[in-house]
Amino acid sequence: LEYLYDNNKLNKLGVTYAFGAGDYAEYLLRADINEKMSYGDIVGIKGGKISKNTDGAEKMMAISFKPIVLGNMPPPNHEHEYEKVAFMGQVPVKVFGKVNIGDYILPSDKNDGLSSAISPSKITSKHIKNIVGIAWTAVDNIYGLNMVNVSVGLNNNDNNPIVEKLEKQISDQEKELNELKDLLT
Repeated sequence: LEYLYDNNKLNKLGVTYAFGAGDYAEYLLRADINEKMSYGDIVGIKGGKISKNTDGAEKMMAISFKPIVLGNMPPPNHEHEYEKVAFMGQVPVKVFGKVNIGDYILPSDKNDGLSSAISPSKITSKHIKNIVGIAWTAVDNIYGLNMVNVSVGLNNNDNNPIVEKLEKQISDQEKELNELKDLLT
């Protein structure tokens, strides 16, 4: 592996970062600069500012643990007003309850920075805009708080289960209509 890394570095003339960090993040301003946040918290974005209050948020994201790339540096002496928010990659997230690999991670309804997991088979259209990411680790702890490795920013197919359900429903209804037409004729 080291040989391949050195060979690519010399021959492909690209840049390779090899660190233990797992995401690309940016500093985002807290809506309330006194609100306490820590890595793994779920935050909602409203007008480019973040808060653990996710009601009416435009997007749900997570506070990064240790980003490999960090953008949008705050103005000098204002770092304390910002948080590192994971935009893409793997990030540990605070999840309450049991989690299966592949579950969607959604913010809790309590505006507390926590989240919960929902199976792709139970996802509905109302959930899609609130998806933070997809669980890449499983936890059997039903009643406790867990740190779960979540893939964020890579969820291009979050609506696939819903689209498949709708397609099946349309197909079933079309079949039923055709049967009713046959009965009428």
